[in-house]
Amino acid sequence: MKSLLRKSLNNEFFRFLLVGVSNTLVSYVVFLLLLPFLPYLYAYTLSYCVGIVNSYFMNVFFVFKKQITLHSFLKFPLVYVIQYGLGGAILWLLVGKLGIGRYGLMAWCWS
Repeated sequence: MKSLLRKSLNNEFFRFLLVGVSNTLVSYVVFLLLLPFLPYLYAYTLSYCVGIVNSYFMNVFFVFKKQITLHSFLKFPLVYVIQYGLGGAILWLLVGKLGIGRYGLMAWCWS
């Protein structure tokens, strides 16, 4: 079992998947923590930014084992611009158009 775990952690693709899952959980928890205090789009934006920074550092250190550079740090979020727009649009559709309220959104997320 330890051998399998060690072998998996040496596999870059496995580490990439692990970072993706953990980053999704971090972003989601931050969103849920901010939601009672901020409008949903602000909570989404802040949690998304936390997720990008978290993802950058986890990918650099854990997945690809590279050095941090200002250039790569500034370039990294560009990949997520379209994803942010789609996520914001879906959130706006659920809350703004379908009428799922702030606490209904939290309940919907947990179900």
